[in-house]
Amino acid sequence: MAASQSISTLNRLLRINRDSEYGFLVAAENVRNLGLKAILKSHAQERAEFAATLADEIRRLGGTPRAVGNTLGVIHRGWIGIKTALTLGEANVEQVALRESLRGERLAQRMYQQAGNRSLDEKSQRIVKTQGEQINMTIAQLAQLGGEESDRMVVRMYDKQEDAGRAMQALARAGFLIEDAETVAKERAVRLYRGAESRGTTAETVLAFTLVGAVAIGVIGLAAGISLAMFTTGAASSLAFVLVATIIGALTGGGLGSLLGLLLGMGIQEEDRFLYQNDLQQRQVMVRVRAPQERAGEASTILKRVDAESRNKMAA
Repeated sequence: MAASQSISTLNRLLRINRDSEYGFLVAAENVRNLGLKAILKSHAQERAEFAATLADEIRRLGGTPRAVGNTLGVIHRGWIGIKTALTLGEANVEQVALRESLRGERLAQRMYQQAGNRSLDEKSQRIVKTQGEQINMTIAQLAQLGGEESDRMVVRMYDKQEDAGRAMQALARAGFLIEDAETVAKERAVRLYRGAESRGTTAETVLAFTLVGAVAIGVIGLAAGISLAMFTTGAASSLAFVLVATIIGALTGGGLGSLLGLLLGMGIQEEDRFLYQNDLQQRQVMVRVRAPQERAGEASTILKRVDAESRNKMAA
C-alpha cells in the first residue's frame, strides 16, 4: 500500500515536472535577451533531470512512469505564446515570460508541499524534499528577475571578460553600486538544455491561437446571427441563422488563428534555435546587476548598449 501511494504521488510530480520543463522552454523561446533565455532553459534542463530521477524511483518501487502532462499545462503554454505575441516591447515580453513561469512554478511548489505531507518511501521522501527545495530557490530567482522584490536582477551575456568588464565600468559610471553587480562564467551561471531538442512548441501555439480565434470570431458570428434573426419570421428560422452564423464564425476564426499561430510559432522557434545554438556558443560571461526597481530599465539599457558596442567593434 505504501509503495502504491508513493508511485501515485511521484507520478503526479513527474507530470508537473514535464509541464514545467516545456513551460520554461516556451518562455525561453519568446525572450531575446540571451542571458535570460539561457537561465530559463537551465531550469528546463533541471526539470528534465527531476523527471528522470522521479521516473527511476517509480521503477524502483515497481511502478510505471507516466510522464504525459495535463491539458491545462498545454493551454497554459499556448497562452504564454499568445500573451507574448500581443505584448509590445522587449522588456514587457520578458516580464510576461517570467510572470507565467512563476505561476507554473508556484503550482509545482504546492504539489511538492502536498507530496511532502504524505507517507512516502524513505528514499522517495528524500527526493521530494531535495527537489522541492530547489524549486523554492528557482521561485526566488524568478521573482528577483521579474522584479517582485524591491530590487530587480538584470542579466546580460557577453563574449569575453573584457566586454563584461566594460559593462561593469559603465554601470559604475552611471552610479550603480559595484557590490551589487558581478560577472560570472557561463558554465557557472547557466546549464545547457539537453532535453528534447527536437521537441517544438509550435503545435501548442497553433492550438492556442486556433481556440482564441474560434471563440473570438465565433462570438462575432453569434452577434451577427442574432442581428439577422431579428429580421426573420419564425423561431426555427431565427435559430438557424444564429447557429449557422456562429459556426461559420468559429470555423473562420479557428482557421485564421491556426495560420497565424503556425507562422508565429515557426518564426519564434527558428529564431530561438539560432540564438541558443549559435549565439550562445560565443558568449562566455554573464553580468548580473541588482538594481532598484526604478532604475532596472536603465541598467538593462546600459548592458545592452555595451553589448552592441562590443559586437560592432568585432564586426568592424
